[in-house]
Amino acid sequence: MVSSPACDALMFNYYFVPPIYSLTIEEPENLVTVIIMVIVAVLVSLVVDKAL
Repeated sequence: MVSSPACDALMFNYYFVPPIYSLTIEEPENLVTVIIMVIVAVLVSLVVDKAL
């Protein structure tokens, strides 16, 4: 349940956050974006899990 959002955040960071093709996050606002994305993905996962 948590592995998919973590993988998505890593892929987002690798492909779209400067520096591109690196897992390094240079700017603090990009780190906040990745953290919020993981939190939202986990919450959606929990809601879907309870609905089924």
